[in-house]
Amino acid sequence: MEKIDIKTSAPMRALAAAKVKYPDFFKAFDRIYKDPDAKWDKSICYCPVGLGVTYAVDLAGLDSPTLAERGEIIRTGATLAILASWRKAKSIYVLDKDLEEELFKTSAKDMTVAPGMLTIPEWCIYVETSLLQGCSGLFIMFDHDIQRGRKELYISPVTPEGKVLTSFYLILPKQPQKLTEILKGEEADFRAKDISNAPELAPYVSNYFKASRHAIRFTINLLLYLSAVNTEVRQVNRLSFRRQGRIKDTPREVAVYSVGEQTGYRIRKINRYIQEHGEPQGGHHRSPVMHVRRAHWHTFAYGPGKSLRRVKWLPPIIVNGDGEEMDIPTITAVKKN
Repeated sequence: MEKIDIKTSAPMRALAAAKVKYPDFFKAFDRIYKDPDAKWDKSICYCPVGLGVTYAVDLAGLDSPTLAERGEIIRTGATLAILASWRKAKSIYVLDKDLEEELFKTSAKDMTVAPGMLTIPEWCIYVETSLLQGCSGLFIMFDHDIQRGRKELYISPVTPEGKVLTSFYLILPKQPQKLTEILKGEEADFRAKDISNAPELAPYVSNYFKASRHAIRFTINLLLYLSAVNTEVRQVNRLSFRRQGRIKDTPREVAVYSVGEQTGYRIRKINRYIQEHGEPQGGHHRSPVMHVRRAHWHTFAYGPGKSLRRVKWLPPIIVNGDGEEMDIPTITAVKKN
C-alpha cells in the first residue's frame, strides 16, 4: 500500500476549508446532537443532511434564491453534514487497486439489497478511489431522511483538492429488493415531480442518474465487502492521539486502513497466470474442464425467519475439472550475475 499524506489528503483539505468558512457550525451542531429532543434517529447518522441544509439556508438569508443559488445552498449544507459526521472518527480506507477493480466489475451485476445487509464501521468513512471520473475518493454515510422517515445511503465524491461534488443517495428498502428496481423507482419518483418550470434541468437530471448508478453500485459492493464475514481490513498507522475530550481536527486523529492486501495479491497472481498461459476454457461452476471462476458474492440468510442476510466475497480462482481450486505457483525470474 502506498503511503498517503494525511495532512494533504482530500478529506482533511475539505474539513480545513469548511472550518475556515463556517467556524461556528461544528461546535453548534455538537450541541444540537446532545439535545435529548433531537428528532432524527441517532443510531443511523450523526448529522442529517437536512439539518446541514437548514443551517446553510439560514446562513444564506435569501428570500428568493435563483436555481443556481439553491443548488449551491444544498451542496453547502450536505458538505457540512458529511464533514460533521466524518470528523467524529476520521477514518480513511485505502483499497488494494486490484480488489478495487474487481469490486467495480462485480458492481455491474444486479443484486438483492436487504435491511441490515449494508453496514458502515463509523458515522461516516472516506474511501480512496480513482475509478469514478474526476474524484479521488468518496465520503460514505447513512442519512436519516426526516421528511420521508427513511434510512438512505449517502455518497459524496471529493476532488483531490478537497471540493465535495454533487452527492448521490439511495433510499434503502424495508424489505429485500433488487437494486435495479430500487434505482428505477427512485428515478421514476424524481421525474414524476413537476420540473416543467425548469426545463433546463433535464440534461442535468439525466447525467445525475447516470453517474449515480455507477457510484451507488460500486459503493454497495464496497460496503458489502467491508461488512462481509471474510473481510480483510488492517489499520496501518498508529494513532498518536487518543480520541477523548475535545476534537482538534489534526492528522494525528486520522486512522488509515488498508483494505484487501492479500486478496489483491491473489487477484494479481491469477491475472499473471492468465497473461502467461491464456485463460482456461469453460467458465461456470459445472464446467467439466479447467476454468476461471469469476469473483462473486455468496449470500446466506440468518436471523428471525431467515429475513437477514450475510455475505461472503469470493475472489476469482482457477478450478480444475473436478471443481477444486488450483494452487497457482508464483515464479520470480532471477537475473544471472
